Amino acid sequence: MNGGGAGAGCDQVLRAYQEEILRWNASINLVTRQSSAQAVPALCRQCEEALGLLLDDCGARLSGPGLLRYFDLGSGAGLPGVIWHLAMNRRGLSPRTTLVEPRAKRAWFLERVGALEGMPPYGVFAGRWGGGSVVGVAGEEQVAGALTVLISLKALRLKDVDVMAGLLAGLGHDPNPAAGPARVIIARFYPPDQVFPGDLGRALEFPEPGRGIPETFSALVHQGSRLLGPTSGRMATSLVFSEYARAS
Repeated sequence: MNGGGAGAGCDQVLRAYQEEILRWNASINLVTRQSSAQAVPALCRQCEEALGLLLDDCGARLSGPGLLRYFDLGSGAGLPGVIWHLAMNRRGLSPRTTLVEPRAKRAWFLERVGALEGMPPYGVFAGRWGGGSVVGVAGEEQVAGALTVLISLKALRLKDVDVMAGLLAGLGHDPNPAAGPARVIIARFYPPDQVFPGDLGRALEFPEPGRGIPETFSALVHQGSRLLGPTSGRMATSLVFSEYARAS
């Protein structure tokens, strides 16, 4: 299929996804009910912009050889998880995606969205991050090369130590646990109405660059953390970004 056809297909899936949010919002409370017909497309655009910030910064590291696993924590309506999953597939990254959602009704909604025609396959883990293995939910295929993990959170204040501990628990039944991830990227997504507070970096207790997080992945060390955005124009999304990689 040519690029135009793929783009048109993604647009159709995106429209169907937005329609599902509006259809079920009253009963499941997925997004704000105030002007939701306008709010849902705006939220999707903000998610797209946030992914653009991320890919501008580290797209080459996400697109390298090997397997890319993507986890969206507290996925809710799938923002940004579904949007990032669609957009990364459109750009040829082909992540193995798992949306993590502890609330049963919202997990059911994410499973329903996953069955939409044209939606690239993803898995749903109906539980809390760190509450069990999340590997294999979205497929068991083996891919040669290094494992890169991308984790997104929408304005959640989980510390990196908790995010990494949850990943360790989730990879507990990995077919090749000795290898572990070669790189972990944690991206906290802040839409315009959820402004990044200046003291958040301290609250999240990022380790010093060059140091790891004890009792998680001993081979991984912190490469640094930073704020991506805000951008100019009407949108003002931002990402709080931290990255871990195997020491050279």
